[in-house]
Amino acid sequence: MSNLTRRDLLKTSLAASAGAVAAAVLPTSAEGAISNDPWPDSANMHLSADPSSPRERLLLDFGWRFQFGHANDPAKDFGLGARRREAQFAKSGNFLPVTRLDFKDADWRELDL
Repeated sequence: MSNLTRRDLLKTSLAASAGAVAAAVLPTSAEGAISNDPWPDSANMHLSADPSSPRERLLLDFGWRFQFGHANDPAKDFGLGARRREAQFAKSGNFLPVTRLDFKDADWRELDL
């Protein structure tokens, strides 16, 4: 009787199927061989999207606003240090004051990344 367990059978079948997929996917000619360049097409990359592509490429580098918290006063730290009756992350609608539509961030420092 064989000592083959279900675990050994699953590992062997997984390795065999992974090998079969790898053999079908990996190139076999010298033209498609793996090179030492981690980004072989980096010279051909463009920052702008293809004009025929339906996707829009947005830059999120501009207009970031930051505000440091306050270690001693929880009211100035968006209430994160204050004790609440509810758990901190219980309701996303009241998560932080900065998520409200009427929140004023005009006095925050604006930064372009």
